Amino acid sequence: DVNNKEFMESIGKPISLPPIPNGWYECELNDIVTKDNGEGKEYVEITYIVIEGQYAKRRVSERMYTAGVKPGAIEMTRKKLGTIIKFTGTVFNESLGLEGLYAELKGKLLDVNFVVNEYEFNGEKRTKNQVNYSDYKKAGTMSKTKAPVAPAVQDGSLPF
Repeated sequence: DVNNKEFMESIGKPISLPPIPNGWYECELNDIVTKDNGEGKEYVEITYIVIEGQYAKRRVSERMYTAGVKPGAIEMTRKKLGTIIKFTGTVFNESLGLEGLYAELKGKLLDVNFVVNEYEFNGEKRTKNQVNYSDYKKAGTMSKTKAPVAPAVQDGSLPF
């Protein structure tokens, strides 16, 4: 349970929860921050909190690269953020920059389609949740069908 996980982490004993099963979940955009991985690759990390059902209060984070990576990865970030902006009804005010955009998005609701991704780390098979940029919808419109893909934010309107 999430509260037990938070308690265990607060006393320095992290525990790992299995990924949330594949499917649509209504989420709150809880935290959006810009980070650097220490190797010159900058990214936006978005943390979603599931707000209903059996997985309420569970957190899932995703990274979207904004610098130091191939142009295709940056374009993917523009598309993902463009989709999130569209489906939350947020307006990007260039004068406030990215930090202003992140502040506007924080707390907004969004339906997100999580999938379980399997990967290998140091020879060990692991699983985690993943979000694809087209797998967001306006909150309250969940269904089994894919959301329409929002157009990429216009080049130059996001400062990366």
